[in-house]
Amino acid sequence: MNPANFHLLINHFPIVGGILATVLMFSGIVIKNETVKRTAYFLFVFAGITVVFTFLSGEGAEEIIEKIKGIDENLIEKHEESAKFALWSTIISGIISLIGLFLSFKSSRLSGIFSFVVLLVSFISIFFSWKAGFTGGKIRHTDASNTQSTIEDHTDETHHH
Repeated sequence: MNPANFHLLINHFPIVGGILATVLMFSGIVIKNETVKRTAYFLFVFAGITVVFTFLSGEGAEEIIEKIKGIDENLIEKHEESAKFALWSTIISGIISLIGLFLSFKSSRLSGIFSFVVLLVSFISIFFSWKAGFTGGKIRHTDASNTQSTIEDHTDETHHH
């Protein structure tokens, strides 16, 4: 398995994990269930760990992918820039979740406040993770580029077959 394969394999963990954790945290807050919130905290920590491996594997993936004919270097740069924001916002979500988890197990009065803080930070993290995933997808998936010529080319192909 080369670095590009590894990057593609793990890059969905922080995105999907963060979304699932956000849904769980929201649910835990609404139904006032500490176990559900703790599960969300653990998922945020998991996302925070996997985003580091995802980001670090991106450099090796870039070295492989930029050698492929027709790859737009600007798309790679946009993806890398988005990935930096995704990295830090997801790490911050994970760190805050560790604190929230500790407070939850200590039955601290601050635990309820922290679950709201984590929820708010998670929306920022989801946005940046989505943006990183979307810009990364544009590098090799022309259907994600949303350009008129791509749509017309695809339409022409389907009508002539």
